Amino acid sequence: NCAVIDSACRRTLIGEYTLQHLEQHLLKHNLRTVRRDEQCEFRFGNSGTLVSREAVLIPACVGDRKFLIKAAILPAGGTWTPLLLSKELMKQLGTVLNTVEDSGEDCET
Repeated sequence: NCAVIDSACRRTLIGEYTLQHLEQHLLKHNLRTVRRDEQCEFRFGNSGTLVSREAVLIPACVGDRKFLIKAAILPAGGTWTPLLLSKELMKQLGTVLNTVEDSGEDCET
């Protein structure tokens, strides 16, 4: 469906509840996610910390370009977090954000 670019986030992440809704949407298109054990700790601006014990591979596309998004799954306390796309993922995708003109474009790499 959609995601939020978070240039301050070093890892892509998603809340458990948000992921469940995204998985339901993907199933309608005969697509599935793949979950695996992977631990990661996240510190937030409010001095809170959450430990993710699972990651997920999410099929995605932008235009005709298909790829997988690897995201840490946040448990209780972060379960409603939207899919936050990290700065590193945006680099891998060759994304350019133009904050002066408030626009973005996808560049070929």
